[in-house]
Amino acid sequence: MLEFGESSMSVLTTLPPTFTPDEVAGIARDLYGLAGSLAPLDSERDQNFRLTEGDGASWVLKIANAAEDRQALAFHAALVRHVQAVDPDLPLPHLRPTLAGEDLGKAGGHFVRLVSWLPGQLYSACRKTAELHDSLGESLGRLDRALQSFGHPGAHRVFDWDIKQAGQSRARLAFIEDRKRCAILEHFLGRFEARIAPRLARARAQVIHGDANDNNLLVDAPVGRRITGLIDFGDAIHSATIGELAVASAYAILDEAAPIDVAGRIAAAYHRVHPLQSDELDLLFDLIAMRLVTSVTLSASRRERVKDNAYLNISEAPAWAMLERLRSMDPALATGILRHACGVEAAPGAKAVVAWIAKNRDVLRPVLDKAPALQSKAMVPFGDPLHPVAKASAARQPDEAERLWRAIADKDGVELGIGPWGEERPVYSSDAFRSVFAPDHRRSLHLGLDLFAPAGSNVRTPLDGVVVDLFETDVPLDYGHAVLLKHEPDGLVFYSLWGHLSAQTVRDRRVGERLKAGDVIGQLGGTHENGNWQPHVHIQLITHEAPRAA
Repeated sequence: MLEFGESSMSVLTTLPPTFTPDEVAGIARDLYGLAGSLAPLDSERDQNFRLTEGDGASWVLKIANAAEDRQALAFHAALVRHVQAVDPDLPLPHLRPTLAGEDLGKAGGHFVRLVSWLPGQLYSACRKTAELHDSLGESLGRLDRALQSFGHPGAHRVFDWDIKQAGQSRARLAFIEDRKRCAILEHFLGRFEARIAPRLARARAQVIHGDANDNNLLVDAPVGRRITGLIDFGDAIHSATIGELAVASAYAILDEAAPIDVAGRIAAAYHRVHPLQSDELDLLFDLIAMRLVTSVTLSASRRERVKDNAYLNISEAPAWAMLERLRSMDPALATGILRHACGVEAAPGAKAVVAWIAKNRDVLRPVLDKAPALQSKAMVPFGDPLHPVAKASAARQPDEAERLWRAIADKDGVELGIGPWGEERPVYSSDAFRSVFAPDHRRSLHLGLDLFAPAGSNVRTPLDGVVVDLFETDVPLDYGHAVLLKHEPDGLVFYSLWGHLSAQTVRDRRVGERLKAGDVIGQLGGTHENGNWQPHVHIQLITHEAPRAA
């Protein structure tokens, strides 16, 4: 489909205007009665200049692409005027009419606009701070709150940069020659087509800026703390509300060490001003990735035609690097971080599951042959970095750790060792615990409940469940052998993970098998088969949809 008034031309394929400085000076004089010094500005598809008058007043003269449509430009002008009326303190450029009193001038077959110059430095050129991320989210929230009450015929169009059209990137995969990169794009496109696009079609929609990238944002200083300008409404469109945040976040996180934390901070600030719906937050991670997919595929498809346009190619390398990082992340965990940042339940349904377990705890069957409640218990000292048991475990000497623990247990009459949820654990020493969300950090919190007992001890399901996954690995300090069960009591759906089991357990169970409450899941694995740990079972509950691990 074609853009407004394109005929066979498109603003994405038609090269920008090429007026000389002398010609631009004549346009400024004839249309606006202005004279002054001119400095060219980068643009993807237009030709822009900063015009500075003798008294220091500055303007931006925008000469539109020959394929640009009058209705689209009228839409941009109406948008800016609407926002200024609703939220006059938002830093948007003001439109100056021509000498004839019109919003748009005409020169050499091109539409011309003149807007006020906003002070500040490009977001891309400043050092980012937490305060700047807050300001970005707040500014976009205010903008979209103001645009809720705005509509215009020019806002409805088919446009490659529209986040709702991100699936069209598949048609450009042929331009990606690197097989590894192509596989990354296939991954995100597959998720978008199967999981995201149907939900996006039902999400809130309104007019959005649509392109709050780091070259369309102005900040207050070399060390950015405040957004001083939102510029360039050329990509404004009626689209999904969450697209505004996805686009801005995709560019804001490019060079960040902890990108999802930064995206969460921006989202939280936006949410405080223009509340997001939980379903929208569930789309955000994938939409951030899909903005980058759109960017790199469009760049690849246009490489030969615009290979000398630095503006178009400036973000390609960091976009690929970020796509590779996003591919390594668990979308469910990333989404949980984003939801938590906005004060929304990180794992949807978790509170309901916790409440059900609390209400029904008396009917749950024991997970060991002898109920843990009836055994004498003590904490296994994994959380004490100076304890010999912890030292042996960190050094990957599980047999020595077990010998030391058994000596303590025998001396104190302990039957069952406990590893509590949320414990800080220095024993997590392998690369498996290095965070993909922040590479300079590693996960150190225990996210389950451990029960330490002799190898071969039976492990039982406390309630009815179906085996949905069987997992095995020889990676040190991983789960070794594990079983994932799905439970559906009283209309709820959640999963239980049982890790560090024996190899025989995985051979005995089968996917789809139904276990009744009290049935044996398997047995505790020995140190040679359970991920190189002391014998124990790791129990973890999961409320999001659990994809198969192997």
